[in-house]
Amino acid sequence: MMPQVHEIGSITAQDAMSALCGEYLGAGAFRSVYVLASDDTKVVKMESGAASFHNIHEWGVWMDFRDIRAVAKWLAPCRHISSAGAWLIQDRTEPLPKGFRLPKSLPEFLTDTKLGNFGLLGGNLVCHDYGIVRQALETKRRPVEWWG
Repeated sequence: MMPQVHEIGSITAQDAMSALCGEYLGAGAFRSVYVLASDDTKVVKMESGAASFHNIHEWGVWMDFRDIRAVAKWLAPCRHISSAGAWLIQDRTEPLPKGFRLPKSLPEFLTDTKLGNFGLLGGNLVCHDYGIVRQALETKRRPVEWWG
């Protein structure tokens, strides 16, 4: 019989986290990010609070648009999500190097243009934090004001 979530103690949760998560990379307002312990080309995003649902939203955006090249090319691919959405595994991006030439425009659905939300994947600029993007298939480009 599977224990109820409230019956799993903090030691068990810590063991599970140490098996899944490698190096701590950082945190935003709603999630903490770690290198996936078994594959350093992936990251684990852990929801940091109840009812924020950023992992679920990000997974939904990826699943809806992964086969639409004009959208998917801008997003770091999501690979797995836990059944409750607490954990999300995504391809790991590389930080933007100093002097990287940022595009002057982006698709309209990429509304949060904080530099920390973007990285390089295969040499291409992608968004790796799209848990709050507008979920719309609008690839029309708009001018960007980068921040952060």
